[in-house]
Amino acid sequence: MRKDKIHHILEQLNQSQEDQIKVIASLENPFKQLNNSWSAVQVLEHVYLSQAGIFKYIQDKGMEKGIGKTSLTDRIKNLVLKFMLNGKNKFKAPRVLPAPLNKNSPEKLAQKFSSLNQNITDYINSLPEEKLNKVVFKHPRAGKMDILAVVKFWLQHWHHHKKQLNALHNG
Repeated sequence: MRKDKIHHILEQLNQSQEDQIKVIASLENPFKQLNNSWSAVQVLEHVYLSQAGIFKYIQDKGMEKGIGKTSLTDRIKNLVLKFMLNGKNKFKAPRVLPAPLNKNSPEKLAQKFSSLNQNITDYINSLPEEKLNKVVFKHPRAGKMDILAVVKFWLQHWHHHKKQLNALHNG
């Protein structure tokens, strides 16, 4: 049951990313920066680097440290972050995340996202059901997260930046 929910969210995320990357690929210049902010390519690179970095952490350290469950406080912090991401708030990217370079084409990023999303799906499929509710990641703002909370964060983070991408596309 929990895996079904995780897969459903991942499918939503993957489809939305694929659709948006097609739109970005159609832009005259997806590398163009406006008003001293990120280009469409940089936004995509940032989201990719965030997702890939969290996934690598989970693979390397998170699951082996996966002891305990999230607390009520962690779940409340997750909800607060969700509402903040749904708003117009701007956040500084965490220092551990490399800056987007503005050099990958939308087509190259589509390949990277596709590969990453397949690796995430394969990894989740390999997990026994009893590991799905274990803490695997500590978000700097939201606290401890199990795999479902991480996948929900990826979707929320994507939608936060999708607004930015839509503004670049429509502006």
